[in-house]
Amino acid sequence: MNTHTILFNVASTTCIKLSSAHREAVYDYFYQVVNGDNLYTNPSREQILEAYYELKMSAPLGLNWIDHVSSALEELHLCRPYLTSQSRCSL
Repeated sequence: MNTHTILFNVASTTCIKLSSAHREAVYDYFYQVVNGDNLYTNPSREQILEAYYELKMSAPLGLNWIDHVSSALEELHLCRPYLTSQSRCSL
């Protein structure tokens, strides 16, 4: 089951309402963080998202995909368009 992919899509599309271009930019950011050194060979989207979730110690710290997507938007300097349109949604 693609749990992390589903939760990433819900957080990015439904809750934060990212454009498809920004959603892919956020995913690419996660990919570079996790696999910038090519540790994984041909990883699936789910593998990258699961690795990112684990890398950020999400469960012990109580972080969810809304937190991760929001942080990536800040790192990429893409958060301005979503500051007023962001709805709160819990995952």
